[in-house]
Amino acid sequence: MAPRSDAARAAQAELARKRGEHASLVKQNQAMMDAAVAEGSVTSADFMDKYDEATKVSDTMAEDIQRLDLFTRQHLADTENGGVDPMAPFQPAGEAAPNARDSWAKRFRNSSAMQYLTDRGVTKTDSAEIGTSPAALLADRDEFRNTLLTTSGYPGREDRRDGIIPLPLAPLTLLDLITVSTTDQETVEWVFEKTFTNTAAETGEGTAAPEGVLEFDSRTALVKDIPFFLPATRRILRDPARLDSYINQRLGYGVRARLQNQVVGGNGAGQNLTGILNQLGILSQPRGTASLPDVVHFAMTAIRVASNGMYEPRVMLAHPYDEERLVLSKSTGTNEYLFGGPTKPAANTAWGMLVVPHVSVPEGNPIVCDPALAELAIREGLTLSMSDSHGTYFTERKVAFLAAISAAFGLIDPSGFCEITNFDS
Repeated sequence: MAPRSDAARAAQAELARKRGEHASLVKQNQAMMDAAVAEGSVTSADFMDKYDEATKVSDTMAEDIQRLDLFTRQHLADTENGGVDPMAPFQPAGEAAPNARDSWAKRFRNSSAMQYLTDRGVTKTDSAEIGTSPAALLADRDEFRNTLLTTSGYPGREDRRDGIIPLPLAPLTLLDLITVSTTDQETVEWVFEKTFTNTAAETGEGTAAPEGVLEFDSRTALVKDIPFFLPATRRILRDPARLDSYINQRLGYGVRARLQNQVVGGNGAGQNLTGILNQLGILSQPRGTASLPDVVHFAMTAIRVASNGMYEPRVMLAHPYDEERLVLSKSTGTNEYLFGGPTKPAANTAWGMLVVPHVSVPEGNPIVCDPALAELAIREGLTLSMSDSHGTYFTERKVAFLAAISAAFGLIDPSGFCEITNFDS
C-alpha cells in the first residue's frame, strides 16, 4: 500500500472533527427541546425560531459530513487501495458473497478472515502468531435486521453434532415486536404530531371557517456501537464444531441480547441507547390501591386519551414475576382465577393485549404500548474479528472474539407507551 497522502490525512482529520462537532450540536439541540418542554415554552414563537435555526446548522453539518466522507473514501480508494473502498464491508477480491443459507459460523470459516488465520498456521499449532484478523462480515445490516424480525435468531446451522452443550438462553422476543429499519446517517430524527386541535364546526355562509391547530415535535438519536467480545483458548480454532457453537450460540446472541436490554432500559448515558423506560414523554400510571387487571386497563386508557385515540395498546411487556402476578389474580368473592386457572389454556392476553413476559423488563414496571411506535435503526450489520493482542492473551495463549453492530433507537411517539409503577406492591 502506498504511503497515505497528506490530502487523505487532512480529510480524515477534518471528518473526525466535524463528526465530533455534529454529535455535540445534536445533544445541544435535544437539551434545548427538553428544557423547553419542561418550561412549557415549546410552542412559543421565540423558541421555535431558535430551535429551527439550531437544527438548520446541525442538518447543514450532517450534509457536509456526508460529502466529506464520500470524498475521503473515494480518495483512499483511488490513490491507496487500488480502487477498493476501505469503508466497505470486508470482502476481499475473489471472495464470493456469503450464502444466505449458511450459518454465521460457516460464513466465518469460509471467509478470508479465516484464511488469514489458516495461512499463519493458527489452525494447526498453538505457537503461530495471530495478531488481529480482518473483520469478516457475518450479516449485512439488511440481513441482521431480518434476524431481529424472526424468532430463529440467526441462520440455521448445517447438519452436525454439537461440540458444546450450551446453557439455556432467554428468547429475544421483544425485538420481534418493534419496528426495525436501516439508516446511513450518524443520527436518526423522528418528527411526530404533538398537538392536534380539531376546530371543525358548522359555520354559516359568509363566516370565516375556524382554524385548527397542528403542532409538531421532533426527537433525535445517535447511532451507537454495540460490541461484545468473548475469550477462548487457541485450540477452539482447530475444532470446527466448538467454533460453530461459539459463534452461533454465544457471540451473535450476546450482541442481540444486549441490544434488547438497551431497547427496554438503556439510560442514554455515554454509549448507551435511550430505552423505552428512559424516553422523555412516555406516560406513567401508578398502581395505587387498584387491582392488577384494573391498573392495566388504566394504562390502556391513558394511552388512548393522550394520543386522542390515534394509538391502540396492543402489547404489555412485563417481567416474568409481574406476568405471574397478573395471571394468578383471583376474584375476592369466589377466589377463582380471573385468567382461567391451571386447567385452562395458558392466558397470554389481558384486555385483548398480548402479554409478553421477559427478564429484560424491570420487575414492578410493566410497559403497556403499541410496539410499532418504537424503532430500531441498524446502521452496520454484524461483524466478527479476533485477536491475541488483548491484554495478556498472547502469553496466556488465548484469543478474543469481537462481534459488533451499530444502531440507533427511539420512539416515533412517546404517547403510545405507558409505564405502570409499583405493579409488585
